[in-house]
Amino acid sequence: MSSEKVAISHNVINWMLKLTYDKKILDILSKCKTDNKKLSFNQISTISKKMCIPFGYFLLKTPPEEKCLLLDYRTLQSKELDNPSRNLLDTIHSMENRQEWMREYLQNNDFSPVDIVGSLNIKHVNSTIQFAEKIRAALDIKMKWYEKYTDPNEAFKFLKGRISQLGVLIMQNGVVGQNTHRKLDLHEFRAFTLIDNYAPLIFINSVDSPSGKLFSLLHELAHIFIGKNDLFNINNDIDSEVSESEVVCNAIAAEILIPDSIFSKIWDIKLAESTHITNLQDKIMSIAKQVKTVFGPSSIVAIARKALDHKKIDKRFYEEISQKAINQYEKNIKAKNSGGNFYATNISRLDNRFFNALTVSLAEGKTRYTDAYRLTDMKRTTFAKVNNQLQERGLVY
Repeated sequence: MSSEKVAISHNVINWMLKLTYDKKILDILSKCKTDNKKLSFNQISTISKKMCIPFGYFLLKTPPEEKCLLLDYRTLQSKELDNPSRNLLDTIHSMENRQEWMREYLQNNDFSPVDIVGSLNIKHVNSTIQFAEKIRAALDIKMKWYEKYTDPNEAFKFLKGRISQLGVLIMQNGVVGQNTHRKLDLHEFRAFTLIDNYAPLIFINSVDSPSGKLFSLLHELAHIFIGKNDLFNINNDIDSEVSESEVVCNAIAAEILIPDSIFSKIWDIKLAESTHITNLQDKIMSIAKQVKTVFGPSSIVAIARKALDHKKIDKRFYEEISQKAINQYEKNIKAKNSGGNFYATNISRLDNRFFNALTVSLAEGKTRYTDAYRLTDMKRTTFAKVNNQLQERGLVY
């Protein structure tokens, strides 16, 4: 590549400084700004790859305007999303591409729109309990559905299957595509929803804990029922300025996990049994552990959330419990040595209906294999192996 050096616009540098935490890159860009230092094409190429920013952006006079409508739905507490990471933006764009393909496939094959999208209006629902009842009815599950599950992973798989039957695409990943060096940040987002009449899509950040993913799945499902896009972050309805829909969707998720009627009966009983514990935070954690079999896959955070809603604890205690749970989960993740099964991981990341539609379209010659590999972030051999495994399980045909 040419040894010629070029000056980077200060406006572009200011924009890029907000998109990276890499000290070396920050130092280089800062010198370009303060000392008017020029960069060679090789240097720009290296930084471009590390920041996952197109090479051409470095040659612009003003920062590019990257349209991402989902960012309009970010929560007020997620102030870092004023400058979203490339990892988040690229993940959103990838899911938008999958949704667009699926929408066209369904329309071209005369499928009907998904009837749950926007089917409930929070202005016309008397309570979140009533809202949760309607969603449980659509899923065909009972109030105590969770009693069969002591493992939140199994509960997640069960609900994922029921939600998929309603016509919702469910994707999950902990990295951008297949790039293990581009991990998704749980502090930036837990999940998001892209509303569409034919192919509503939920994306779950799989870096989250099993119980966290379960809560996020129900939270995003509620957003589909009210027909509003969402970019979900942790504890985002504590702030009184957050939209009504966020507060409602969090309450609905908590109600499906821990019904009010059951919570109220058990709380006082277990609280009395824990009188020997003086610290309130330890007391709540003790109660949560004691009632785990009653509340099924619900986490300590979900129970604390319910306690906050019922004014049993205050915001400060809830935030302490939430942060402690997050810290513990992150510690557990770092302690793990195994990377898991490569093909099983790929299967878990994709919606089965989406993958099945792709294989059908490929067989009919309506989709190119190169497009299928691009849409699934897989190489040819990986795609074939995943397809074979799904066929053996009877999940695609």
